[in-house]
Amino acid sequence: VLPLENIPSTFLKIFPIVLIEVENLQQTLDRFIKLGTPIKNLIPWHVNGQSQPLVTQDEHGKIVCIDGFEFHCHDDKDEKTAKQIIEQYRIMKMYYKIPPEKYPDVISQFLFNMTRIKMDWNNPRTFQEKIQWLKLYDSTPLKTICADKFKVREYVSRKIGSQYLIPLLDVWNDPDEIDLDELPDQFVLKCNHGSGFNIIVRDKNKFDFETAKEKLRGWLKIDYGMFAFEFHYCAMKPKIVAEKFIEVDGEFDIPNYKFYCFNGEPKFIQYEIGHDTELCLDFFDLDWTHLSVRRTDHPQTTNPENIRKPHNLKLMIELSRKMSEDFAFVRVDFYEVGDQIFFGELTFSPSGGAAYFIPNDYNKTFGDMLQLPQARKIFNRFEKY
Repeated sequence: VLPLENIPSTFLKIFPIVLIEVENLQQTLDRFIKLGTPIKNLIPWHVNGQSQPLVTQDEHGKIVCIDGFEFHCHDDKDEKTAKQIIEQYRIMKMYYKIPPEKYPDVISQFLFNMTRIKMDWNNPRTFQEKIQWLKLYDSTPLKTICADKFKVREYVSRKIGSQYLIPLLDVWNDPDEIDLDELPDQFVLKCNHGSGFNIIVRDKNKFDFETAKEKLRGWLKIDYGMFAFEFHYCAMKPKIVAEKFIEVDGEFDIPNYKFYCFNGEPKFIQYEIGHDTELCLDFFDLDWTHLSVRRTDHPQTTNPENIRKPHNLKLMIELSRKMSEDFAFVRVDFYEVGDQIFFGELTFSPSGGAAYFIPNDYNKTFGDMLQLPQARKIFNRFEKY
């Protein structure tokens, strides 16, 4: 090991520096930084085989780095996103080590941890059990295409028509390819290969593009399918998609109508309003009668009896039927903007199949609606289309 001062400065500035079990970590980090090593090139490594996040400060706020990711956190929201990406990345690396023959055991433990439901692979009965079964034995290439927020556009156009698609602005493989000048004042950026990888831009003049690119780089490195063993996500080629910003009367927070479809037939609707921790859910039958069921992870709206029936409910039901005819189960999502219907996404395992319904009877009731297909072999998660 050479003294730091004897190592060529070019080496220190370009190559990653792995620090294994360093006793005086902060002092060592400070020495490298002083000699010109970028913070993101410093990788503290623990003997257990996990790289450790590095947190430091500059005049603008906190900087969080891990394995080449670098996040400049200007506020609590930025820091929360950085921590989420790092946690997802570490879980992904941990699950990559699990051989396929262990997947049933791991999925069973996942389901029990989330719902206290004991998985019965030979005779799945609840909605949650059947979704786990489908994740393992029905992760098809078509599901990969249809869960992909970019590739699904072709499928939607073929099934129901391109008029139901939110207008596409552009698509890229890397955030450095994005030309901000070519985008309108308002738009939405999203990654195609997961859930929650969204950036809403309401005013381009106030948009922190560099911070957004850090988030996008982090998301692009995440194999989203490994968190709940949703293998149809694993086969996707990550991309960045820009879509038109849609709103109603100046409000971006518009309702999302999510149709639960079983063996090609929509059965009930999840009404959704809000975002993240403020999300509220209500359930309706196809006649728009409010159902007594709710999910344990999100509250109902304050006054569900005041929720307006969508103008195009019958048409959305028919579109859901067409969009779901190729699958044993899929949730088909739509927005309604004035008289216009916009397709949202197709979801094959909502909340990883771990959302729990109360009263408890509904977990079995919804399970009875789903007839499982013939089992397929586990889809190769390393196979890219």
